[in-house]
Amino acid sequence: TPSPTPSPTLSPTATPRNIIAMYGSGLGVPICNEIGTSCTTGDSLVRAVGRDESNSPNSLDSCSDGTRGTHLVDESIESIAVRSLSSTQPLREGATAEIVAVVWPWTNGYYQDTADFYYADNADDPYWVLIGSVVPTGNGYQTLAMRYTIPPGDGVQAVRVNFRWRGRPGGGYGGSCSGGNYDDVDDLAFAVASFADASHMAQEEEDISMPSPPPEPIDTPSEQVFTCDSLDRSRCTSDMGCVWNRGGRKKKGRCRVGAKKGWSNDFKW
Repeated sequence: TPSPTPSPTLSPTATPRNIIAMYGSGLGVPICNEIGTSCTTGDSLVRAVGRDESNSPNSLDSCSDGTRGTHLVDESIESIAVRSLSSTQPLREGATAEIVAVVWPWTNGYYQDTADFYYADNADDPYWVLIGSVVPTGNGYQTLAMRYTIPPGDGVQAVRVNFRWRGRPGGGYGGSCSGGNYDDVDDLAFAVASFADASHMAQEEEDISMPSPPPEPIDTPSEQVFTCDSLDRSRCTSDMGCVWNRGGRKKKGRCRVGAKKGWSNDFKW
């Protein structure tokens, strides 16, 4: 069981600033204990996946990274940040914030990858709420973002990015973890200001007495159609919708949809 997080550092007259997280051994994830306008893992804390990632898996619960793949060829999360939409306002309860994830999708199938964004109002006992999902639009480093309203409660909250190959999003205590062989999950814990604290920290005259309205709903891909026949053996055996046919002496093995009858070369997630 993770140790309780320390109380957030807050000086009522301090100027909010961008905070770079440090690895918190108590929680097992990067954490910003000081309240700021943003919190970021930087370029190294969650870079890569699995055995190549520092302090892997960097998750607040039992969710783990996949065990297959090569860094900068297959899926990985390279960095995570959460930031206030105002450069002068701290991350506070009721405000709209933006989660930004830099990811590397599968080089041979970026369109089959999805980043699921979650938040939890208590980093010590995270119950994950799905915000939405984003599919990369190309190869190489991709910057994906999602906005949400920071829930009530000053203290230490958290966000999660679950970068998965195929599959579906979930939520709750265990459903936020896809757990695939090529998937990467990373969490970021950060201190959140109360309304009263935020008013003291503001540099500009701004009405923060009421919570910001929630962001507009964002379309989340709910159903995608994928093929099996183009997959190599490793990917094929990592997808529960596909099965590897070993072939014979004169035939190469191939990947097919995992159905006993009515073979087809595609299926829906």
